[in-house]
Amino acid sequence: MPTRLRQLLIPTLLGVVAPAWADACDDALDRFDYPAAHAIARERLTLTGADARAWICLARSHYETGRFADALAALERADPLPMDSATRVLADNWFGVTLRRLDRRAEAWRRIEAALALAPRGGGQGGLATALHNRAGLLYDAGRAEAALEHYRRSVAINPDAAERSASLNNMGLIEADRGNPLAAARLIETAIDLNRRHGHFHHLGKHLMNLGDLYRSLNRPEEAERLLAEGADLVRRADDRFWIAVSHRLTAWLARDRGQWDRARAELALAIRDYALASAPLEEKEARAELAGLPAR
Repeated sequence: MPTRLRQLLIPTLLGVVAPAWADACDDALDRFDYPAAHAIARERLTLTGADARAWICLARSHYETGRFADALAALERADPLPMDSATRVLADNWFGVTLRRLDRRAEAWRRIEAALALAPRGGGQGGLATALHNRAGLLYDAGRAEAALEHYRRSVAINPDAAERSASLNNMGLIEADRGNPLAAARLIETAIDLNRRHGHFHHLGKHLMNLGDLYRSLNRPEEAERLLAEGADLVRRADDRFWIAVSHRLTAWLARDRGQWDRARAELALAIRDYALASAPLEEKEARAELAGLPAR
């Protein structure tokens, strides 16, 4: 199970006095209404293009729907503008996760380190927890599993945001799966799923259901895997998240491959490649192309 299928989530910074339009944007993002957040940001930007929070709001609406190049472009518009320290922590965290998705990990690391350095002075517990969570993903990319797990634990312990706690637990589960500990992995991902269900976090729920489904696939439990993949795919389509729609096709292709359903596997991988390209996710697109080339010829 590739660890790159993990998602990184950014909570709203707590304790920051914000203008009404910014509160409305945060509320829209919190209820997964990404078109509403996009519209709020655009309306604000028609009044002034010099509002960093509006550009960050726009970036978040792009990122959450799997439009990473657009998210980065919006963040770059925000970057030179005046920001208080809490907003700068938020911006650097979003730069980090966006650059990571674009396979620009050295730049991502610098941004996350900047967020970590500033968060204790200006980002609050939420900003610090997010930076720890995001650094964990980069540490695992670098092959440092134990350090990544420790960062996730530290993040969970202080994170006020239930959605991001679920993401940390999910990611810890994926690490345990990669380390050959499927029972521990399942417990962690199931805990994340329970948090999502209790809080109504349907977008995150979709991602975590698919991760659990793929774990079941690896344990030769194909019927359960198919059910979870289908449920998760419906939810990420509801969110219009093109990156995770690509993931849903890729995981379905793996299940078809395991069953010897070669035509279905080829068709699903072709869809995954298309959607990874739309999301500007070059590394995952390259991996899916290699997987398609490795299937038996017709």
